[in-house]
Amino acid sequence: MRDWTDVIAGAMGMLLLGYILVSCEARAAGETWGVATVRSYHFNKDTKEYNEKNYGFGLEHRFENSRWGASAGWYDNSQSRTSVYAGATYGIGQVGPAKFGVCLCGVTGYNKYTILPVVLPSVAFEGKRVGVTVGVLPKLVGLQLKWRFQ
Repeated sequence: MRDWTDVIAGAMGMLLLGYILVSCEARAAGETWGVATVRSYHFNKDTKEYNEKNYGFGLEHRFENSRWGASAGWYDNSQSRTSVYAGATYGIGQVGPAKFGVCLCGVTGYNKYTILPVVLPSVAFEGKRVGVTVGVLPKLVGLQLKWRFQ
């Protein structure tokens, strides 16, 4: 059972997402994507049991004529707690259809940390309206589905 801090964190995350969506669309040209966090896979399952159904929602905005962007959202983390994240994204480059990047963010909801700093390398495959992003850390990979707002 979730405690009230998870509910409050999720509500704060949704308020933050709303603010970012309005701010990005009103003030910054570029692309805005909705992202649905869906799954993770942990390589070290023999040491601990993890929640790998990491459902959540977030937004990404890439600024026009820039490699930089912003990202924020929430998801059910691998410890079965609600995590809220926010940070900057940077597009490293593209090879064929694969877009490589990194997210520098802060994440809540993990036992030992109030805000956990994370450097998350990723590869995205995007069409005109939909895409998928795979984030890679030393002990896990995560999957997000995404759709572009007009």
